[in-house]
Amino acid sequence: MSQLRLAQIFTIALALLLIGLAPLRLALDAMGAARRGLAAREASGTIWRGQLQGARLGGVELGDVRLGLDVAGLFLGGGRVWFRTQGPISARGVLLLAGKRAGARSLDGTLPLGLVIPKAPVHGRLGLKDVDLEFRHGLCRSAGGRVSLDQVALPGGAPLAPALVLSGSPTCRGGAAVIPLSGLADGVAIDVLIRLDGAGGYRLETVLRATNPRFAALAALSGFERTIDGFRRVDQGRLGGGESPL
Repeated sequence: MSQLRLAQIFTIALALLLIGLAPLRLALDAMGAARRGLAAREASGTIWRGQLQGARLGGVELGDVRLGLDVAGLFLGGGRVWFRTQGPISARGVLLLAGKRAGARSLDGTLPLGLVIPKAPVHGRLGLKDVDLEFRHGLCRSAGGRVSLDQVALPGGAPLAPALVLSGSPTCRGGAAVIPLSGLADGVAIDVLIRLDGAGGYRLETVLRATNPRFAALAALSGFERTIDGFRRVDQGRLGGGESPL
């Protein structure tokens, strides 16, 4: 191996070492994490391996988060950080924090729907499997993976149908990320359409259908309007109910 090649390898290795020793707080500031709503009560460690305490993303409370530089991401333009939450949300994946890009890759996790969409007219547990979401200049550019919702119930009520599981795949539509979820069990059908923009706003459309008269009364009490398709309700707001953009 030539001396020039050895020098190049040494230079790259030294750069990686110096990057890895950078304090976590400074490294996240350099990547513009705060502009995307990533904040924490306290940050410790280095960008190679650190921890955020009392972290939140936009208005969504994450709890404690372990995170570090995604080495593979250095060859894809940088600004990629792996993370694993230790709080009300159980999740892991890779955050995109480079330039005008924002989002996540290979996102797996489970969390209460009410944590991210407090105004949701139904309660349940969201499941994320290998989810990808990427916004560039505020517009959705890529989306994929699988999203599910189980333990579905109206506020203050028992599960609508124990076997009911809604599922669907995220996609990009009109510059927004759209997640259509639908399911049918025990005579109850639900369609949920979640629309997310690059600033952390959401629009949630929920349609319920069932033949049980008691179900109709519960839907009316929960703010649904009767339509020819069943019962419909539309809610809008910011993820987590917060004011900071993603």
